[in-house]
Amino acid sequence: MSGRKLNRDDLRKAAEKYKNWGKWGPDDEIGTLNYTQPEDIVAAARLVRKGKVISLALNFDQHGPQGAKSKYPAMGRINPLHVMLRTGTDAYSGVLDHRGIRAADDLVVMPLQCGTQWDGLGHVFYESSMWNGYDCREVTSAGAQKCGIEKTKQKMVGRGIFLDVARALGKDVLEDGYAITGEDLDRTAASCGVKVKRGDFVVVRTGQMEAKLKTGSWDGYPGGDGSPCRAPHLIASGLVGEPTAPVIGIAGATNRNSWTRSSAQSLARSAT
Repeated sequence: MSGRKLNRDDLRKAAEKYKNWGKWGPDDEIGTLNYTQPEDIVAAARLVRKGKVISLALNFDQHGPQGAKSKYPAMGRINPLHVMLRTGTDAYSGVLDHRGIRAADDLVVMPLQCGTQWDGLGHVFYESSMWNGYDCREVTSAGAQKCGIEKTKQKMVGRGIFLDVARALGKDVLEDGYAITGEDLDRTAASCGVKVKRGDFVVVRTGQMEAKLKTGSWDGYPGGDGSPCRAPHLIASGLVGEPTAPVIGIAGATNRNSWTRSSAQSLARSAT
């Protein structure tokens, strides 16, 4: 299958073969986060040695990735708009003293795709359904009635696995359109001496984010039709549906797309 371009029929067949809908019952809304067990969280906490924190997040500011030149429609997304409601200047002038307290306050308006984030399972639809077969119309103008990100709040803790695929392939950055395969992930894990276990959170580095930050332009982000870890390429590589490695999710650390070791977002469990 990897020798030709995949089509919609390939995706449909793979969806029926590999989807996990119903695996955790008809009412499930968190997918493979069900793999997270208390003992996994305890074991992950014991791995801390230095207490050093490394952020993988972008700042929510006017320099975010939205508004860049791309062949894809912008869909109305903008970078965050930050407005000060009360400032130190207001406090200094005394205009706030009638409230009996001097303080600063601000307001942020932003789409949730304006930077790095995890997507809930109600984000992407397969045909007219989201995860577990829920009707896509469950996401209304009032928000996601099913599979919202808030359903994950007690499960989003575990051991993080960082796979630097670009480095493993001898590159600073993966070129636009490069599709990471299951073999790439396995080779990277082996080169690091890492074994992916149940409940792990896998972060994949592509180098795309560093490249854009270095040039000072987000034009072309996130890398074209073959963006890393896109579902069809996981299908072609045989990674989708693999039963031996029930990880929680595979997230592109330098690409906003997040997929899972089980299937594409609405079919199994992703998070970006």
